[in-house]
Amino acid sequence: MNNPGELLDYLEYAVKQYPKEHLSTTVHDTILELLLQKYSKIDDKK
Repeated sequence: MNNPGELLDYLEYAVKQYPKEHLSTTVHDTILELLLQKYSKIDDKK
């Protein structure tokens, strides 16, 4: 996936639907990194 927003949406959906299968810290680290990127872009626009 080349769209970070779509990847974030998918990972959030997957964790909610299948929490036991997505317990790895890598998934949660990726979600956190994508959220930080998303919110840093919002702050840059102000």
